[in-house]
Amino acid sequence: MFNSYFEVCRETIGSKPAYAICEMHMNIPDNVMKHPVIVKLENLCTDAIIINNNLFSYNVKQACGDEGHNLVYIVMHQFSMDVQATMNWISDLHNSVVDKILKLWRDVPIYRGPMDRQVRTYVDGLANWVRANDSWSFEV
Repeated sequence: MFNSYFEVCRETIGSKPAYAICEMHMNIPDNVMKHPVIVKLENLCTDAIIINNNLFSYNVKQACGDEGHNLVYIVMHQFSMDVQATMNWISDLHNSVVDKILKLWRDVPIYRGPMDRQVRTYVDGLANWVRANDSWSFEV
């Protein structure tokens, strides 16, 4: 249940169109965009957004009786944990995702000339989407 939830969310959360905005003004070839490190960074950044969105929205969703499509609810029921244990577990998951992003950052392919700058700008944009999502979540 936990894994299938992430599979669905990765396709429905809207990060892919958002990431396209990061490269809209660039001319990065498909073979560069499909590099395994770039693809993995996109997926990990999406996972960080999914985790944060679910943590931030759990209280509102459960108050409205709509918690069934929320990571907190799913983890709590799949692993038979209380809310605090679940929050701790998800926090550890988030930290693990961030660690993977930071480690993978060192493996971003290096290209000579303008392509390198474009790739670096794109992957910086991925991280900025994660941070922007956090900021947006606390606006109101």
